[in-house]
Amino acid sequence: MRGSTRRTAAFAAACATAVGIVVAGCTPTRTPEPASTSPAVSPGATGTPTPATTPTEDPVVPDPAASATAPPAPGASLDGVTVALTVAGYLPDTREVVVTGYADVVGDGGTCVASLTRAGSDPVTVSAPAAPDATTTSCALSIPRSALTAGTWSATLTYQTAGGSVTSPATDLEVPA
Repeated sequence: MRGSTRRTAAFAAACATAVGIVVAGCTPTRTPEPASTSPAVSPGATGTPTPATTPTEDPVVPDPAASATAPPAPGASLDGVTVALTVAGYLPDTREVVVTGYADVVGDGGTCVASLTRAGSDPVTVSAPAAPDATTTSCALSIPRSALTAGTWSATLTYQTAGGSVTSPATDLEVPA
């Protein structure tokens, strides 16, 4: 039993040493700077010398995740949330209208709705799932040219959740003949 106890103690000591080495390797260390008792003077300087200063604390680095907007709880109100429509235009290469933008909240879930209206034409509405990113919730939708008549259309972008909806101001766009 005595040999087993020694082996266990030796194993425990080896593990503690290994953990100490790993932790020491992962933990930043700071070498203290010697205290200065003489004033710092530049060669050739005139006037009264000023004492040298040594920083005593590490700088504080802000946590970027702490500044991100927290996702709304399911069914939470969208009071104070705004929607920006960033692009509303016709793409001739793909023969479609694109509407993109974002809500200034990080939302998990929700729906983006692009609505296009024009006098004398039926309104056109498309929707797609909203896409949360680091600081906002993005929307990107497209409407095929075949669903629209030629002329000036008014586009809005709406972000909808169980807690309500928020709509951007309208933006005009031109659909060619």
